[in-house]
Amino acid sequence: MANTPASDAARSEAMLATLGTQSAGVARAQAILTIAQRASGSDLDHAVSVLRTTLTRDPADLDAKMYYGYGLLRMALNYLANKNFMQAAERAKQGFFYVDEAAESAPDSWRLRYLRTRVDAFSPPSNGRCVIALKDIAYLEASAAVPRDLMPMIGFMRGRAQDACRQGWSLAGGNPEQAAAVLPPPPLTPAEIADVLEPIVKEQR
Repeated sequence: MANTPASDAARSEAMLATLGTQSAGVARAQAILTIAQRASGSDLDHAVSVLRTTLTRDPADLDAKMYYGYGLLRMALNYLANKNFMQAAERAKQGFFYVDEAAESAPDSWRLRYLRTRVDAFSPPSNGRCVIALKDIAYLEASAAVPRDLMPMIGFMRGRAQDACRQGWSLAGGNPEQAAAVLPPPPLTPAEIADVLEPIVKEQR
């Protein structure tokens, strides 16, 4: 699961391209797709701005709120790469706030829980987000509503979250050398695109 097979990667790319074509001209959908594909620079800035406007008009759009949080977290990574630590910390704080607010506003939405896990399971151990990830994963694994083809990724995320928690405990115990470098999250799988992203992009509001 850590390495998406080439055939899955090609299928994911084709599915994302199709979604992009189908949602052409729909600002909300295009912004979500941009953020889901981990854009950076001006594309990311524009997508975040569009979702900010979307939420001003419709604060109850929890999917837009989740991806707005995603976008802010992507901005935080960009600031961090440029050693702008103050802006990175502020964007990360805001990003996790919106991610949590979206998920906790509809605790029975498996899709929002999944999306939060997709962030938390791959966060640095020092963030402590692994604890939230493991709680969400327990919910997802027990829910009959979650499509079975997502279970391999959910299992992979459980492993990553457990590793992050163990590394966090090592840090707390004064053993920072035991905390491995955080690996980036894997690309979206075809199942994630079909079961999670596509319904959100195609949602009519």
